[in-house]
Order: sequence, then structure tokens, then C-alpha cells
Amino acid sequence: NASSIILTGTPGNNGSFTNTASVASGNNNYFDADPSNNIANVNYVVDPGTDIQALGSFPSTAQIVGTAQSLTLTHKNNGPLNSPANGIVETIVPATFTIGVLPVGCTQTAAQSLTVGVTTYNGTLVSCTVGALLIGAQQSFVIPLTMPAAPEASSFPVVVLPPPGRADANMGNNSILLPYQIVNPFADLRASKSKTPGGPQPSGTLVTSTMTVHNDAASPSAATYD
Repeated sequence: NASSIILTGTPGNNGSFTNTASVASGNNNYFDADPSNNIANVNYVVDPGTDIQALGSFPSTAQIVGTAQSLTLTHKNNGPLNSPANGIVETIVPATFTIGVLPVGCTQTAAQSLTVGVTTYNGTLVSCTVGALLIGAQQSFVIPLTMPAAPEASSFPVVVLPPPGRADANMGNNSILLPYQIVNPFADLRASKSKTPGGPQPSGTLVTSTMTVHNDAASPSAATYD
């Protein structure tokens, strides 16, 4: 028969370590036929770690088909250690988008995928290499895009990876989703009416009525009339 004791903890430093476990009977009348297997050692290595975080931005408002817009990818170092160069921030851009000239440090590879949660996103992988980041520092890359020719809606996944030799202290913030919506041109019109002078008027009074059509600020397109 065997029994187990499970211990969990957080390393306080990086480096190479050995965990040693030993077993002995608390009964002096117990005879151990093979005391040579009463001690076990487990060697392990702790990499220096910091907390990297995925950030980014894309307009939350609907974008018009065929127009230009920028997607921003950000790799942030929350600490507690400085992060050396060669971390990664990456995303998937669907094949329906056109990618412009990428910033320095970024590359694109067609027919790739990224999985965030239970959803897999397919398209062109845009991957950007990050420089060294002090605690609290971040680096952003602006990706120029031309919107698809037809309406669609989905999300850009943004994923960060630590530099080689650096562990990540918090894997829970290594990815985010930036929703997008591509639509045909439309205007959001609103009508209002007023009259001057207002209120009850005696008969024979000249009253001017004004009707106004507004193209609200949330409209992505100018209003045109036939």
C-alpha cells in the first residue's frame, strides 16, 4: 500500500533546487527491511519570472467596408522583474482584410491560427518582437488594415509570449479579444420640429415651423439625398 502527501508553494527565487523527502516509522518496534529507499530527491529549475499582459485596441464602433483603420497590439510587463528583449505579441488577421506596411519588428505569415479559450481564429499571423521592458513598461505596434469588401463581425485575438528564459507569473492575462464589426455605409438620421413663436397664439398670427434632419455623430457615413 502507498499514501501521498501533496504540498504546494511558490518559489521565492530562481535557480536550481532539490526537494528531498524522507520517511520513517514512528514505531520503534517496526522493522524496515530496506531502509535504502526511505529518501527520495527531486531536482527542479525555477526560471526568473514576471507578469506579462496582452493589451490592444480597435475601434468599438462599426467600420465601413473598404475603409482604412489601425489595430494596435501591446505587450506589457507588470513586474516584479524587468523583462528582457524578444518577447512576442501576436494576432490573427482574417484573410478578408488587407494588411498594410508592418512596423519594424513585425512579420506576417499566411494560413495560420491562434486559439483563445475554446475558439480558434484563422488567417494571417502577425507577430511582433518586443524589446526589453522595465517594470510597468509596455510596447505597442500599430498594424494598418483595410477593411473587408463585405460586412462581417468577429474578434482579433491578441496573445503575448514571454522572452526565452523568462517564465510568466500570471498566465491568465496573456490573451484578450478585440471585437470588430464591418458594415455597409449607413447614416443614423434623427428628425426634430420646432415652431416660432411657441405656445398658443391668437388667430391670424404668423407661425414659422422648422423641421430639421440630423445625421447623428454615431453615424459612420454622410447622409445623401436623391
